[in-house]
Amino acid sequence: MFLKPSAATIGVLLLAGFGVVVTLQGWRSRIPRFDIVIGIESAQSLIDHGHIPDKGILTSFVSFTAPGVTWLLLPGVLVFHDPRLFEYIGSLGLYVGTIFGIFLLTRRYFGSGTALLAGALYSCSELGLTAGSTVFLTYTTRGFYVWMIYCVGRWVDDDNPNLLAAALLIWATGMYVFMEMAPAILVVPVIWSLYKPSVRVTPLAAVAVLSVALWYPYLRFEAHRDFVDVRSQVFRQSLQPIDFSKAWCDASLVPADWRSDIAQTNALNVSQAEESSLEAIRRWASERANIFYDNVLTSFRTSTVPGGAIVLFGLTLVGLCACFLAGTKEIDARHVTIAWRHRITWLAYGAGFLGILFNEFVLARFIAADAHLETSSILRIRFVEASLVVAAIVCRTYRDTIATGTAAVQRALSTSSTNAKVLGISIAIPWLVLFLIADVERRFWWMWPLQLVLVAVSVVYLPMRLWRLSRGVWIPALFAMLMVANNTVFTSRVHDWIHSGWSGKDANAIQAVDTAATLVRTSGNRGHASIGYEMDVRRFVAIDHIVDSRYKVGADFDMLLWYRHGISNLNRCAEGVLGTDTYRIVQIATDNVGRTDRIEIRDNARFEIVRHAGVYQLRRRR
Repeated sequence: MFLKPSAATIGVLLLAGFGVVVTLQGWRSRIPRFDIVIGIESAQSLIDHGHIPDKGILTSFVSFTAPGVTWLLLPGVLVFHDPRLFEYIGSLGLYVGTIFGIFLLTRRYFGSGTALLAGALYSCSELGLTAGSTVFLTYTTRGFYVWMIYCVGRWVDDDNPNLLAAALLIWATGMYVFMEMAPAILVVPVIWSLYKPSVRVTPLAAVAVLSVALWYPYLRFEAHRDFVDVRSQVFRQSLQPIDFSKAWCDASLVPADWRSDIAQTNALNVSQAEESSLEAIRRWASERANIFYDNVLTSFRTSTVPGGAIVLFGLTLVGLCACFLAGTKEIDARHVTIAWRHRITWLAYGAGFLGILFNEFVLARFIAADAHLETSSILRIRFVEASLVVAAIVCRTYRDTIATGTAAVQRALSTSSTNAKVLGISIAIPWLVLFLIADVERRFWWMWPLQLVLVAVSVVYLPMRLWRLSRGVWIPALFAMLMVANNTVFTSRVHDWIHSGWSGKDANAIQAVDTAATLVRTSGNRGHASIGYEMDVRRFVAIDHIVDSRYKVGADFDMLLWYRHGISNLNRCAEGVLGTDTYRIVQIATDNVGRTDRIEIRDNARFEIVRHAGVYQLRRRR
């Protein structure tokens, strides 16, 4: 006898199905990004030769990650023959798993309605849809964090130490994919210190054994390298090679600006190493100011609705406050009101002090590296300064009203059967840590699903709980959906679906590779050829060749040639060209967004143009 699924369960299944359909739209027009090619090679080596992967792809610090991405690629490499589909089993598994994790986590604290909206927001968000399309490092860890916090919440509510072990195992697995989610572990000791749930040695020992078994190949690889890659990622130290051109077939092809940029970077690193403590603090404060303004909204900038990022961030803060106000005990409204009156008074004074202190003159003198601020930065500072002063005036003037209202909200939220503060702590702690140490916006992305949970809490749970709204709650929920779904990924895929069909058109790279394969076959060399590439690239693909020889210009094209046509490229040069090339693929127009570098080749006059394929020319030696 089968249990009848609830309406909420059916709803989340429909959400996941809708998200999968939108994610897969246009799959023919996308090829695996360059870094994924390295993981595909490792997965194929595991299949063909049984080589257990012991390292992953290179990070922006030029250090090897753990090979978690290889295992995510393995099912796709086993099942499909088209390399454009290799990522989707792993990426869609994480995508759907994240949606279900969001649903279960949110339903536990805030009910099915809020849970459905949270899942819907993630399913159509730019970061959600992108994560469903790739297993690139930055997009892979958010599902692990959602399920980790779900287990931590149940550990607190059920007092079950086995759930702590499950949470730690999920964290260790997520770290194996990408160590960026390392700050997540700090949630566990904070939660334990506050609530003292049970802890047992036996399940923790089992998790330790499983984690060591999972990490053993990578740790053995790192032991031979003195753990230089681990230190690089933990301390954010770049291993950028200075003499990368030694690994090139023709070092004279290195663009002049590449060498000058590396020289400037090295000079900057030296100056930072020699700077005084005061200068280091000033530089750190400058970086934090940039993080505060440019990255505090993190992923909400993906919304193209005017002002949408600010509104969504504001809803996130409201939802975060709701998590901390919620509780499982009845409260005395009078005492709580008095307490909030004191807190709001101090909040008003603090906001006013910050508004006066952090003005453009102080920031220019003590934070800006060159004691100069751009006009745009001054306008931003004035906006933040004015907002703090206005907030201080409002809090001080209406502190009694605000305290009474806050106490009423806390009382209304204090009868929850579960402890939603766990969710609030799970966002606040990593946010704080990343604010202190993060260098770029994407370091915050793995918390994106929980941010959307807070948005759903603000527009569904709070109106239903505080004002007993039920039918009209769909209106703010719809506005939240429109703000999140109005992003470039979702709208472009809908547009492409209408004009090019669901599967889309073949990418320019596919056309070029298929044309090159035809030329190779007609020449009689069916299984191999020397093919050079002159195209727009990101410079790391050639610079990092000295660290990992799999990195080279055109490695993604080589992968397509092999899997689609069984042709191997004899040219393994970092710069993508070899003096003995028989064929050349030359890019003649912009194709790939973000690929802004190019290695100019001097001997293309020796090749004649034989075909055009999209933005590429196919050339053959005369």
